[in-house]
Amino acid sequence: MGRTTLVTAILAALLLGGCSSASRSGCAVEIELDGVRYEGYNAEDVVAGEPLGEGVIVACEDGAGKAEDDPVDLVSVKGGDPAEVIARDGVTDELFLAPGVEPDDLPAGVRKMLGRG
Repeated sequence: MGRTTLVTAILAALLLGGCSSASRSGCAVEIELDGVRYEGYNAEDVVAGEPLGEGVIVACEDGAGKAEDDPVDLVSVKGGDPAEVIARDGVTDELFLAPGVEPDDLPAGVRKMLGRG
């Protein structure tokens, strides 16, 4: 394999592999609901379920100033269990998974939203 091809393959792998978690300002996005921190993942065409109430987007401790949690309205995800996956109300391009839950653990419809169905 030529050097240019190898470099291109490595860059493509890094770019594709780095797209699983939603992020902002260099921090992974986490949401807390009822004391549980859910990790953000990029998604498509998220279908919201029932309202779950208010949670918070956990402040990013990146050293760029005073960090504060931001309140956010949360919903269940159609076909998913809120103990495993939730979403922000009105946001269709990200999902949040509970600790210990992997995308492959979720029902087929939710995996499809994560681009893994």
